[in-house]
Amino acid sequence: MLFLNMSFTRLFNLQNKVIDDTSDEILTGMTRDALYTKTILGALYLESIYSSIKDDFYDISEMVKDIYIKPDRYADNELMMPIKENAGKNVLQIVYADEEARNDARTNAFVRKLVNLSIVMKRKVESRHLLQDCYIVLPNGTSMEMDRFSDLKLDENGNILPYDPRVRSWYKGALEKKDFYCEMAGRNYYLGVSEMAFGMPVYVDNELVAVIHGSADFDNFRRVLNIITNISSGDDSFAIFVDDDGMITLSSKKEGELALEEGLAKNINDFGKPELETLVHDVIKTKTGTGSVRIDGKKYITAYHHIDTPGWGVITFFAEDEANEPDEKLLSKVNENFHNTSKVIQTYLTVALIVAIFLIFISMYITFITSKLLSAKLSEPIRIMADHVSKMSREKFKFEMEDDYKTGDEIEILAETFCTLSKKMDGYIEDIVEFTKERERERAELEVAGRIQISMLPGKFPLFPDKKEFDLYALIEPAKQVGGDFYDAYLVDDDHLCMVMGDVSGKGIPAALFMTKTITEIRNYSKKGRKPSEILNYVNNVLCENNNEMMFVTVWLAILTISTGEIVESNAGHEKPAFKRSGESYQLSNEEHGIVLGAIKNQEYMDDSFIMNAKDVLFVYTDGLNEAKNTNDEMLGQDRMLKALNLADDDPQELIVSMKKSVNDFANGAQQFDDLTMLAIRYNGI
Repeated sequence: MLFLNMSFTRLFNLQNKVIDDTSDEILTGMTRDALYTKTILGALYLESIYSSIKDDFYDISEMVKDIYIKPDRYADNELMMPIKENAGKNVLQIVYADEEARNDARTNAFVRKLVNLSIVMKRKVESRHLLQDCYIVLPNGTSMEMDRFSDLKLDENGNILPYDPRVRSWYKGALEKKDFYCEMAGRNYYLGVSEMAFGMPVYVDNELVAVIHGSADFDNFRRVLNIITNISSGDDSFAIFVDDDGMITLSSKKEGELALEEGLAKNINDFGKPELETLVHDVIKTKTGTGSVRIDGKKYITAYHHIDTPGWGVITFFAEDEANEPDEKLLSKVNENFHNTSKVIQTYLTVALIVAIFLIFISMYITFITSKLLSAKLSEPIRIMADHVSKMSREKFKFEMEDDYKTGDEIEILAETFCTLSKKMDGYIEDIVEFTKERERERAELEVAGRIQISMLPGKFPLFPDKKEFDLYALIEPAKQVGGDFYDAYLVDDDHLCMVMGDVSGKGIPAALFMTKTITEIRNYSKKGRKPSEILNYVNNVLCENNNEMMFVTVWLAILTISTGEIVESNAGHEKPAFKRSGESYQLSNEEHGIVLGAIKNQEYMDDSFIMNAKDVLFVYTDGLNEAKNTNDEMLGQDRMLKALNLADDDPQELIVSMKKSVNDFANGAQQFDDLTMLAIRYNGI
């Protein structure tokens, strides 16, 4: 009887372990994967905003240099002072730091030339709605300001308020860094509100010519946090931004340790929480991953992704008890059913044990033969039952009623109870098995979707054997069964070749579907003879419609006029192509970037054009190349990429094969988490 009780307990423990291990592993894994994907989505969107602003600054910087070096090419224009009538309008105004700057004839002559940039500066402020102002600040403190705050620059008597931009932290930071500088938590001088401030110095022959400045309010960046928080599907989930100095600059948490007051940042070291300090250190050092941390006495699952260029990190938090809630409910139900059944079984075990002991004592006073008969009748069913239970295993939780148990007493009742319990446990196991089968079906669907995805992309090279004017080759290597990268190349007509490279946010079937829609819309609209910028404008609006999953895609699109070698290209947040003139080295393109497709409706994209001469090579890629990592968690980077390009053959196929080998050699066996896609074209001339 004791053996029977132990077998029953063993059965329950085995059942609970199967359910607990399986459900906990699946639910926690699914939560981490979903949180990690959404974190990367937010980080990529943030990076696209940053890249667009940085590209705007480089554009203005090059124009300022050209005016400084070749002033005779530009007309003189007068620049107005701030007036209240221009409040709310984006106009260019001049503000002097002091009287000395006002009377600086040489600087004023340069300013009259710089007024030619008024239209460009206005377009930078208005076209993408990323920058709220754009300034060109000269070394003597003279400031050319494109913004809508004219009235805030005047006192109550209409006099211009003093303003010296040289004391601002973004100005000092730009000079110290000698490159594009970002201040995560600044304060707008005129509005008095928190902002993200940018500065970039302009040098000509090591002489400081100007500092370009612009600021962005936190609305765009708060939107990223709110998107991540809302789609995390948890009542207690939130996200934060951190910089490489360990400062938390933005948080979607409303209250508690990680909540921030408007415009204020917190140093991670001020919390006195080693666990949190370690998390931020991991963001800065390991760049991307998942983990766990305790905040406000509560344990959270975390995911993080680091953006190297600005030195920002996005961290998302999901309450662990919410992730485990379905698991706990399942086990609670199982425990409830077991304990209800257990009470009944224990009662009958006790009765059966008492009866058995009583019969044993009685049998001592009966003759040997009678004792033997009674023993066989009472103990044999229990022995058979115990043997049956002991043989039950993970693969076969089944107890069936047999004639041996039909004794008409407590033994029969006990056997019937075991039958009922085994049926319930069989149901639990069937549910788990069915869930496993469903995961296998999903994996099979992913494999099918992957094949469909690859089949949509050009694959048989040479794609255009009759076109001797150019050679083209491409390669795609998904990191998972269904990746987000894609490329395309097709003839719009006999004299125009359209080339496309893209990277969809996320992975799996959603990415494949979004990719399919993107490729289809690009192909259809490009055949109407549209310019690349017009194609991207149209496709962006199509992708923004009903985009409930908040997916987006980076796209580089170019059209080659085969007879002339002219390429017209447009870029929606994609990596900058590398271009090589015959006999020279590869250089990254300086084309202007637009925002990724599918993020914000009614965006305007710009065209850039250049001529390919005979034997010139153009190389396009996704971030899976320059962000490939080795076992030390180092990224390949653009410098190593350009070095590998310059060592490779100019033949497009040989070039891509060589680059693939360079990535493999650098990675040294490290697993890659992003797709790798490359396309190269060499123009042969006519």
